[in-house]
Amino acid sequence: MIAFLSGYCDCKKSYKPVSDSAAKKYLQTFGYVGTSNMLNASPNSMGGGNVEDTLSVFKKAIKKFQEFAGLLPTGQLDEATKTKMAEPRCGVVDVMTSAFTWDKTDLTYSIESFSTDLPREEVRDAIAKAYKMWSDVTPLNFREVPSNGDIRVKFGAGSHGDPWPFDGSGGVLAHATFPKSGYLHFDEDEDWAYKDHNKLINYQYIDLLSVAIHEAGHTLGLEHSRDKNAIMAPFYQDVVDRYGNYVESKLARDDIEKIQDLYGLQEPKKKKQLFLVRGTAYLFSSTKVYEIQNNKVIDVHSLKQLFPNGPPYTQGAFGNRETDTTYLFHDRKVYSYKYDDRRRSFKLENGYPKRLPFSLKFNPMGAFRWSDNQDYLFNANDYAVYNDEVNGIRTQGRVPERFKNFPRLEAIRGKLIQHKNAQQILKRFLRYT
Repeated sequence: MIAFLSGYCDCKKSYKPVSDSAAKKYLQTFGYVGTSNMLNASPNSMGGGNVEDTLSVFKKAIKKFQEFAGLLPTGQLDEATKTKMAEPRCGVVDVMTSAFTWDKTDLTYSIESFSTDLPREEVRDAIAKAYKMWSDVTPLNFREVPSNGDIRVKFGAGSHGDPWPFDGSGGVLAHATFPKSGYLHFDEDEDWAYKDHNKLINYQYIDLLSVAIHEAGHTLGLEHSRDKNAIMAPFYQDVVDRYGNYVESKLARDDIEKIQDLYGLQEPKKKKQLFLVRGTAYLFSSTKVYEIQNNKVIDVHSLKQLFPNGPPYTQGAFGNRETDTTYLFHDRKVYSYKYDDRRRSFKLENGYPKRLPFSLKFNPMGAFRWSDNQDYLFNANDYAVYNDEVNGIRTQGRVPERFKNFPRLEAIRGKLIQHKNAQQILKRFLRYT
C-alpha cells in the first residue's frame, strides 16, 4: 500500500474511510464500472432491476479496484478498501480500453496559468524536469513555447474549463488527457510545493514535481500502473523519507518499459565536447572534463568541481576569446562562466543559468564558435546563430544549407575544437575545415 511517511518516524498518515455512496461514485469515476450499472447498487441494499446481477457487478468492480490498489481482493467494501479510496490521487481513470500515442517525437508544451503557491520559474522547472524524465528514455523531445503548445498546462480550481471539475483540497490532485488532446491540469485548491522538504513533511503540501511526472505520462499515452512503485500508480506517493529528506521521484522499471513500448528506446544524449580556453583544451565526456595541453591530458576534473553550479553534463560548449567567457549548454539552458585564476576553476556569472529564447526552434545538441566569430547552436538538421551578449537568436536555418558535408550528429564522437583559427569536428579523426 502506498502511504505517506512522517518526516522523522515510521508513522503513516491516516485517512477517514469514504461513505458507501462515495465508494459507488468512486468506482464510476475511475472506470471500474459503467454508470448505468451502478445507479441503484449499494453493498447492502439494491433498488430495482435484477438484484443478483447488480450485486455481482458491484462485487466485481470492488474486486478489480482492490487488485489494482494492492489490497486483498475480497469483493467486499471493507474499511481498508474505503480508506484506500480516501487517499489523494490522480483524476485519470484506472481502466482503459485502448492506447493513444503522438505521431511525432518533437513536442511542445505551453503553461497557460500558474499556481499562486510557487514562483513561476519553479513551476517551469518542475514541468521541464517532468518531461525530461520521459525524454531521457525515449526518442521524444520537449520544448516550452509561449502559447498553443501540443500540450497545454494550467492550474485551476473547481470548474476550470473542461468537463471534469476539481473537488477542492485532497482527493483528485490533477488530471490529464491522452494524445492528441494534450491537456494537463493541476488543482489550484491544493497547496503546492516544489522539492521543499520543510513543507512536504507535514502532509499539508503536495509535491508538484512528482505529480507533474505522473500527469506528463498520461499526456504521452500511459495509463495507470498496478505496480505500486511506478510513478504511474494512481495514488500520490510521499517524497520525504523517514529522516525528513526530500527524495526526487524517478521512473520505475515498469514506467520505462511501458513508455518504450509506445515510443521505443533512446540512448542517453551525452556527447563529448572539446574546446580551447587560454591555450588549454577541455574535453567534456559525461560528468568528467579532461584538461589537455600540447596534445596530452594533464588533468581530469569532475564537471561539478571545475564548473560549480553547472549542468549534470553538457550538450554544447564554446569559449568567447573577446570576453574571456565560457558557455555551457544543457536542456535549453545556458551557463556563463569566467575563469577564476586564484581558485583555478570557473565561476558561474550572476543571473545564470538562463533559459534559451523561445524563438529557438530546436533543442541544441552541440555548440561552437565558427571562424566568422559567430556562435552556433545545432542539432542533427538545424542550426542557429546565438547572440551571447543578449541571450538571443540572430538567424536560424538548416545545417546542410550552411555547412556542406557536415557529418551526421550521431556519428560525431567529440563535438568541436577551436585551434589556430581552424574548426575541427572529431569524427574518428575526420577534419572538417
